[in-house]
Amino acid sequence: MTTAFIVEGHMEQKIIQRLCPGVTVRRIGVNGDHVELSTMAKHIAAQIELLNNRHYPINIIFDREKRSHDSSSIIELTTELIEKHEIAREQFNLFVPDRTIENWILPFLNPDCSINTSMIVKDGCEGCDGKSEVKAVFRQNKLRYVETVQGVDLFCALNPSLLAETSPTFRPLKDKLDSNCRWLVR
Repeated sequence: MTTAFIVEGHMEQKIIQRLCPGVTVRRIGVNGDHVELSTMAKHIAAQIELLNNRHYPINIIFDREKRSHDSSSIIELTTELIEKHEIAREQFNLFVPDRTIENWILPFLNPDCSINTSMIVKDGCEGCDGKSEVKAVFRQNKLRYVETVQGVDLFCALNPSLLAETSPTFRPLKDKLDSNCRWLVR
């Protein structure tokens, strides 16, 4: 059985499609910081049911965004809510960047909008508004940040081992998936 992904947005979908060609990637179907976790869980459970018995594990990625709970609490709560739809915890892995997927990019973003693959450029990027900060760096360079273009390119240029060292919300993803993903083991 092959792995599959359920992700929140177009950016995440394009990242997985580029890094893991041929892997099944579905979108949750709801997006945004105002979506209740119970609604997220309902949509995730429906996607898991569609993928079940053909894919294992099913990996789910969605942003914490402006939700008041921290990422680990969101994972716990959402897991419990998914289980209420008769989906076993063993069927899926859930990963929640703290605040946006750009928070995983930000520590390595050089002032010229390139990625530093050998060192951390900025410390302490968990919990801030990563997307706004990435956009600000692009604005300083008189460039426009388009997450489905530059965001995908930047993420795919990251050094996953270094990212796992700096990001407590990325580390579980690397730990659970690195034997199944050539990008994570590079």
